[in-house]
Amino acid sequence: MDSRGLSAFDFAFILLSFSLLLFLPLLVYSAIVCSLYFLFQKEELQFYFSLPINRLAVFTVKLIQTYFHTNWMVFLGFLTFLTAIQTYFKITFLIYLTGSVSFMIFLLVPVCLAATLVIIISRFIPFVQSRGMLTVIGLLTGGVLMSAIRVMQPEQLVTAEGKMRLVTFVQNLYKPWMSGLPSEWINNILFAQSQNNLRGMTVNFLSLFILAS
Repeated sequence: MDSRGLSAFDFAFILLSFSLLLFLPLLVYSAIVCSLYFLFQKEELQFYFSLPINRLAVFTVKLIQTYFHTNWMVFLGFLTFLTAIQTYFKITFLIYLTGSVSFMIFLLVPVCLAATLVIIISRFIPFVQSRGMLTVIGLLTGGVLMSAIRVMQPEQLVTAEGKMRLVTFVQNLYKPWMSGLPSEWINNILFAQSQNNLRGMTVNFLSLFILAS
């Protein structure tokens, strides 16, 4: 990697940024499906609404359920990445705290977006019909994604030539405008943590928090 002008350290963080960017629309779709399930359980909602409690509190609980069911596996995968870079590059253990908090805030973005879309969709399309449509779209998307991965032959990445192609691909795709994406903010937070750059951590963390709010 160094022969291409990109260190292993820089490549790891750039690859993280791209991975988060690619996963973002998938997380939105997954959150939409979970929102349809948790926000529109007719019998359960009727029971809750019959109680003397605030409807906003019911919505908040359902939103939290959607958040955890959508993101728990992705969060574990992110922790695996943190473990890898902390072990390999000997970064401070504080990166687990910084990375976990920032990533949990990042995951609020697709969940809140999905909940908003579901509320809008429910005003025009019946719940059963919209859920069936999304299920079919999800199956088709999953099939296309698996076929695309098979065609790309990811097993070739273990060869030296495959690794160089991946590095070149990442370098060519990276554009300056990506610095305005939340996936890049997480990347910058972790990188600033590794460099003990408090100002960089604060600026990117505030940007992420404001977007999630």
